[in-house]
Amino acid sequence: MVTQEDVESFLLRMELQHEEIGPGMWMVRTGESGAGLVVHHSPPVLVFRLKVLEVPPDQSRCTELYRRLLELNATDLVHAAYGIEE
Repeated sequence: MVTQEDVESFLLRMELQHEEIGPGMWMVRTGESGAGLVVHHSPPVLVFRLKVLEVPPDQSRCTELYRRLLELNATDLVHAAYGIEE
């Protein structure tokens, strides 16, 4: 089983810019854009959370987006999901 120390060691070895924001939780900055990846260690689960995009303001585009996300949920994702946070 992965420990909190294992996660911290991995982040250091990968030379990723990160900071611990809570017990077992880190904010990792990725790439030049500095997009935030939250890593949460809650044994036995390791959760990754990343903002992918903004919800389109145009309702017709939202329908297309939601359909595609549902298709991906049904076919391509294992132990993962897409969600909307407002």
